[in-house]
Amino acid sequence: MKKEKLIKFIESNKLNLDETDSAANSVCTVICGFSLFIGYTDYKDLMGDLEESGINYSTSFFNEVQRVFDYAKSASYGKAWESQKYKDQYIY
Repeated sequence: MKKEKLIKFIESNKLNLDETDSAANSVCTVICGFSLFIGYTDYKDLMGDLEESGINYSTSFFNEVQRVFDYAKSASYGKAWESQKYKDQYIY
């Protein structure tokens, strides 16, 4: 169920996971926060589901997820997705 939510979120918001450098960090932060919101607890599960779904992503994006996910988890990035601000900005 969370994999389907993740894929729908990426497609609905036209997120490009093939970005590099700072753009990869931006998309990564969004994906990490949303994935925590929908129940992911480990970046390996997140990346496995992306790969399994055939979603293309850059090496930069993968490296950023490895670097950012645990920090986003400890900083409660998933909580932000409960706010009206995010509901107004993204489709989910």
